[in-house]
Order: sequence, then structure tokens, then C-alpha cells
Amino acid sequence: MVLTTSARGSGGDRAPSRRQGCGLAPAGAAALLAGASCLCYGRSLQGEFVHDDVWAIVNNPDVRPGAPVLWSIFTNDFWGKGMAENTSHKSYRPLCVLTFK
Repeated sequence: MVLTTSARGSGGDRAPSRRQGCGLAPAGAAALLAGASCLCYGRSLQGEFVHDDVWAIVNNPDVRPGAPVLWSIFTNDFWGKGMAENTSHKSYRPLCVLTFK
């Protein structure tokens, strides 16, 4: 006679399952990701501005060193014009402009 036990309802018969990962520690995985990012984007830091970057960054009065307090970033559009002006593009991206400062 052969006796079999089911793993379903017995509760303590099975060993705890462990997740199988890639074997890298979190610090190693972070270092690998940072290294891959540097390889991919490192040379872009030496590049020139393209398309509308000159108008959005270089010519934007909100980004220049002598710009008024940060409040202007939150009241002007992406290009540095007042939102109420007729010539404003009405593109409101204050956090993006803040990264250009």
C-alpha cells in the first residue's frame, strides 16, 4: 500500500519558497544601472543646444542669473512670458524651468 500526502492543507510539509533573483545585491544593481546610464548618456553632456533649447534656456528671462525671485517661474509660461500676455504660448511648466536655473 502506498500512502501519499497532499501539500495542500497539510500546512507544515513544504519548505518555504524563496524568490530566485539575479544574485546581485541592491547596491550592486544600483551601481550597474548607474554605469549603464553613464555609458548611454555621458556624451550628450558635451552636445550643443538643438531646436528650441536656445529660446527655452538661454533666452528665457526666468532662467538667467539676474532673474527675479522664483515667483516668476510660477507666473510665467515656459518661454518666460507672462501668462496673461497675448503673445504667451500658455505652456505652463514651472518645474521644468526650475531645473534650468
